[in-house]
Amino acid sequence: MAPPMTPTVSFTAMPALHDVSLKEFWKSHFNIADAVFLITSAWKEVTVRCLCAAWRPLWPECVLQRDFEGFEELEEEAVVHEIVALGNSMGLEVDDDDVEELVEEHSKELSTEELLELHKEENETLKRSLTSEESGEEEDKEESRIIPAKDLKDAFFCWSKLSKLAED
Repeated sequence: MAPPMTPTVSFTAMPALHDVSLKEFWKSHFNIADAVFLITSAWKEVTVRCLCAAWRPLWPECVLQRDFEGFEELEEEAVVHEIVALGNSMGLEVDDDDVEELVEEHSKELSTEELLELHKEENETLKRSLTSEESGEEEDKEESRIIPAKDLKDAFFCWSKLSKLAED
């Protein structure tokens, strides 16, 4: 069954009914099914952003403060499982406890000295990789897929900072 046409379109699309008034057309050619179809079509066009903007002045407690349309809000447990699956797909032996322990380790803020030490280590790693590239040394393909635990810790630290920013 084809979807019903809007009253305006169907009224103009029927040349034989041009002598019929709009009121008569609505009474004889527009029914509840047409109305439901129109409401459904209109409701599909309403976005989350539009709803939040409309409700915020009326009932601010029920509206999210941040509207990241198109992004799913993941629960912490789902994120942990995703990280474990990612680690396992890379050949690492990782479980939920490892990830949670790592996040707990990085929940405290780093001191200036610790930040400087991390920066120094990054620079040294970058220098080593540049010198190995210049000397023409090629790493074994299997070795290039191995990610050091320190790099994983840094990635999880960045993830925890990002998740805190999203929560705040």
